[in-house]
Amino acid sequence: MCVMLDETRCQNRVIALVQAYCDTHNKSLQVSESTDLLDQVGLSSLDVMELVETLEDEFDVALPINDLADVRTVKELALAIVRAAE
Repeated sequence: MCVMLDETRCQNRVIALVQAYCDTHNKSLQVSESTDLLDQVGLSSLDVMELVETLEDEFDVALPINDLADVRTVKELALAIVRAAE
């Protein structure tokens, strides 16, 4: 498990990954902490699972699927990662 996982670092990394997705899929969107992953970015359920897998590997955490049910924004996803690392 990560020790002293920083919320800002998590948030910045989630932003970077989602921005890369948008750029790859020709979506002209500037991703921020308040970006809605489903409505604004249009992530499919498969895209969400791939993103979660990438983040779990990067931060050495396991994100329980129940904790992700209410996650909509970049900030909420970063907070879920921080909680999982505790």
